[in-house]
Amino acid sequence: MAITKIQCLNEAHTGNPAAHLKNALSYIQNPEKTEENVLVGSINCLPDTAFEQMMDTKVTFGKTNKRQGYHIIISFAPGEATEEQALDIVARFAQEYLKDKYEAVYAVHNDKKHMHGHIVFNSVSFETGMKHECKKGEWKHRMQPITNRLCKEYGLSIVPAEYVKEPKNLSRKEWEREQCFRKMILADAEFCQSQAGSFDHFIFLMKRIGYQFEYGKYLSVKVPGGKWYHELDKLDERFSEEKFRFYLDMPFTRPVFVVGNTVAIHKRGITDFQMKYYRRIYQARMVEQRRFDKHSAYLAKELERMNQLQEQYLFLVNNNIKTVEGLVTYQVLGERDVEKISERQQELYQQNRARKRACKTEEDIRDYQIWHMGAQEKLDELKAEKKAINKKLKIAEGCVEEYKKFSMLDFSTIEDEIRNSIEVPKYPYAEKKDIALSVNESVSDMGMDDISVMNESEDYETSLGAEVCEQIPAEDTMDATVGDASEANIVEEYVGDRSDDKGSYEAYKKMTPLEKAQTYGFRELKSYDTVRSVVQMKFLDMGRIADVDELLEETDLIYKGMCELVVKNKTEEILDEIKQRGIAFDDLSVIEKARMLQFQPDNNSYNIQLYSAVCKACGVDTSDEDMIFEDYQAIYEKTLAMEQEQVMGRNDGGRAR
Repeated sequence: MAITKIQCLNEAHTGNPAAHLKNALSYIQNPEKTEENVLVGSINCLPDTAFEQMMDTKVTFGKTNKRQGYHIIISFAPGEATEEQALDIVARFAQEYLKDKYEAVYAVHNDKKHMHGHIVFNSVSFETGMKHECKKGEWKHRMQPITNRLCKEYGLSIVPAEYVKEPKNLSRKEWEREQCFRKMILADAEFCQSQAGSFDHFIFLMKRIGYQFEYGKYLSVKVPGGKWYHELDKLDERFSEEKFRFYLDMPFTRPVFVVGNTVAIHKRGITDFQMKYYRRIYQARMVEQRRFDKHSAYLAKELERMNQLQEQYLFLVNNNIKTVEGLVTYQVLGERDVEKISERQQELYQQNRARKRACKTEEDIRDYQIWHMGAQEKLDELKAEKKAINKKLKIAEGCVEEYKKFSMLDFSTIEDEIRNSIEVPKYPYAEKKDIALSVNESVSDMGMDDISVMNESEDYETSLGAEVCEQIPAEDTMDATVGDASEANIVEEYVGDRSDDKGSYEAYKKMTPLEKAQTYGFRELKSYDTVRSVVQMKFLDMGRIADVDELLEETDLIYKGMCELVVKNKTEEILDEIKQRGIAFDDLSVIEKARMLQFQPDNNSYNIQLYSAVCKACGVDTSDEDMIFEDYQAIYEKTLAMEQEQVMGRNDGGRAR
């Protein structure tokens, strides 16, 4: 088997433009690799003077720049071809491919385990003066077929790439297309992994959306229409054999989507004041699209300052300015903020001058320099804040000027009214108060009223535009603590009934995960955090001091045992119900199965275990995995739809009330 490759020898950027061509000719004629040049030959030139003859041809036709030549390499499989066979194949390839139109030197190297030949030829034909062109498909349709035919004459194997239905060699465009597929494959695989309850279920979900799996390889998939198989564990380490099982078994590693009582909230549109700016931007956009119409001349200036209009509109919307009064209020408050910042800057400048004059010793100078560094940082912050406010004030001023063009309002009157209506708090930077803390001697009798703290602030800074926080009654904070209280109640439910005797840790350790779960009395699925809290309490009861790793390892076992226990109990309940109804599980409708199984929307691992246990107990044929998973998927999707209907029903009921 021989593979053919071709390289273009371009013009050198520095020095001799044909340096690459000269170096290639010297390399292939290395005596140490060619049995003292015994395995060297040439066409239309002499090997020793080949470079000079090639340059003469270039000069004759005035083509001494850009492409200087080409270098072809023919590599044979190790131990497949002899030196004589390789030299004959390389020589015949050069004659047939170049058609006696170019100067060329060929050689065979035997310094490697595999025999390989080199052909270096001039880019300019001495016969026509035309440069050789390596067109698209040259390798597939000309070069490799010649090599394969010559190898076949010697009984050597050939490269099958050009004969297979799906060749491995791809064009640049096809290769880029495959790279785009990688992101799509990874996104689909991550989604299917989050929804899968087992490894086989993951395979089913991937096949369901059209992916093909390569037989005999671990998670090697091909997108519909693609040419390559992609190994998922190389795209992301979470799909490796070890971590993939971990992601499936542990529910806390998968994203959980919790939907509460969703309430539709009507979003208020923009006000009339904001709409005026939006209308003008819209008109300018229309003019831009049809700027050669005769009726659009009056908006030509508006078109030039479209960006300014858009900036003003976004400023109004982002700052929630809905009226003219709101715009003027923003200006007034902004100007006062600038004044306060300027006062603070002047204060720092005065302190700087005073401290600098007070320096008498080297220690004073060092202290001043340390203080100056901190003061300079504050000045930089104040300068940046002042610059940002001034920028917004400039936009606000532009909005006012824009509105004056189409309004008869007296803005000076509005501004005076707003300035007089705003109460500005004092801004005492220099005021300082000491903390007075009184503590009773008797700590046991100390109450909250026994401690009094007087407020102190070195830099009392109050933003005029800040919102004032109101006191929230205690009744309104009840909802915020419901989650924590419910978690505590769940733990108390399982730990409160425990036996008074501590129990032996050695006896506990010998139990199976199912037996351990039974000791905790789990009757339904609980969250991983809840199980961990219960296990931690159990360890404390037994006097066992466990580190984090041991605690998490035990939690994993108990969580699996809890799922197994709940599946066992649930399966028995379903079997009893089926016997009472006198109907086979296969004959039930999808909605009946969904109501009976009561799948967990966010725990497909448990759902798969429950469904498999019920099918096995009912004698359902599970040999056809695709059919089983199709039935499971239909039940799961029906469960989600029923839950969504419940949520929407609660919302409708709430709105009706």
